[in-house]
Amino acid sequence: MHKKKPYYLCEKSAVIPFLRDGNKIKIMLITSRRKKNWVIPKGGVAKSLSPAESAAKEALEEAGIEGTVFPFQIGEYQRGKWNSIYRIKVFLFEIKNILPDWKEAAFRKRKLVSIKEANRLVDNPELTYLINQASAILINPSAQKPDILFPDTLHEQITQKDQRKYQEELRQMEKRALAAEKKANKYKNLLKQYQFDLQQLVTDCFPRD
Repeated sequence: MHKKKPYYLCEKSAVIPFLRDGNKIKIMLITSRRKKNWVIPKGGVAKSLSPAESAAKEALEEAGIEGTVFPFQIGEYQRGKWNSIYRIKVFLFEIKNILPDWKEAAFRKRKLVSIKEANRLVDNPELTYLINQASAILINPSAQKPDILFPDTLHEQITQKDQRKYQEELRQMEKRALAAEKKANKYKNLLKQYQFDLQQLVTDCFPRD
């Protein structure tokens, strides 16, 4: 019987990098390494760093930017990958310096965009919501409270939708894994048969005294 693989929940941290342009805000987006979707810098939380500090480190490596990470979390979003759901904590990051070359320059593009263009480029609805909330905080900080930035109803609707999507992806992955396992077992059995035939041939052709 094929044993069902566990579904893991992992945590990461990310930053929304921004520049002030008068009364307007620009956001820096980067492309993901594999699918080339427009995303924000993120990564696993290093043991020696806080989530905010770890996200700032990812900003330097993935986007080639230096600056100041805000200490409070403005929200979180989720995404599925492989056999896991990632819960990503998001922080604001004010860009102070854009490096001409950086660690992952060969794998990623980066782009400074308006909030409107960021909404068009980013395909994760939770992330676009947080980008808009970041803009609202930066333009009028007194009007927003970080602990109520993400409405529970919206989070539940999106989370349920994403979980159904990820569960379907997981089912497809399990089907492919099962098919690959059956194929591997078939070749394994063939190899055993060939080994037996070879041994029999040696016994027949070169009998022992």
